[in-house]
Amino acid sequence: MVLFHGTAAWSELWRHTSDVLAAAGFHVIALDLPPFGFSDRPGSYTRQDQAARINDVLDALKAEPAIIVGHSFGAGAATELAMRYPDRARALVLVDAALGLTAAPSDAPWVVQPQWIREILVSLTITNPVATQMLLQSMIAKKERALPEYVAILQWPLAQRDSTSDIANWLLYFLGSDASAASADRNAYAKLEVPVAILWGDKDTITPVEQAHDLRTLLPPDTELTLLPGLGHIPQIEDPGLFNDALLKTLGKL
Repeated sequence: MVLFHGTAAWSELWRHTSDVLAAAGFHVIALDLPPFGFSDRPGSYTRQDQAARINDVLDALKAEPAIIVGHSFGAGAATELAMRYPDRARALVLVDAALGLTAAPSDAPWVVQPQWIREILVSLTITNPVATQMLLQSMIAKKERALPEYVAILQWPLAQRDSTSDIANWLLYFLGSDASAASADRNAYAKLEVPVAILWGDKDTITPVEQAHDLRTLLPPDTELTLLPGLGHIPQIEDPGLFNDALLKTLGKL
């Protein structure tokens, strides 16, 4: 079993990869963690909260230990799951992981502490349909891959009622450091009880490739880092063929 998750409506952005893996014999689950996609939005988004939600999903499915694939900000929840619920994870694959390990832990800047300020920021960016394509292009190296279909996928769930306020709530967690998370401790990575693999776009400007090399030094010596040439922060849409081949090879080694 392979479980994908991240932020935004990533389950749909993983669809081509999910189809390829399913054809290769994997049982694939794609999960949108709240407050994104069409998941419920309970209002607490620490890594421990998100890991507990993934654990609940696997428990409800009566799933065997899964290979957990975490992308971008979702990699924090994926790693937290592997650390707090090691029996749930057979292996961990981190894709352009936004783990915040290279900076000192801190709260979100004081200027965004008020909810109303965060709501203005979100309404101008994340939930603003005019800005979606620009935001997507800013995250990828192959700008032409910000296709209308991907823009529509990201916009669709954001039309739900209260999306701006819900995502403004999440933004407080995104802009700060979850210092209480097990996965925020650099020393904890060497103690992971499951195999780990890393995939990373070597042109990523959101989580630069230096973060991949740093993460690699924290993990056991046999951890494999695969760099994806010419790709940015969302490699699964920038070059699906290259990414899927790399992921299948990685899964075959875990």
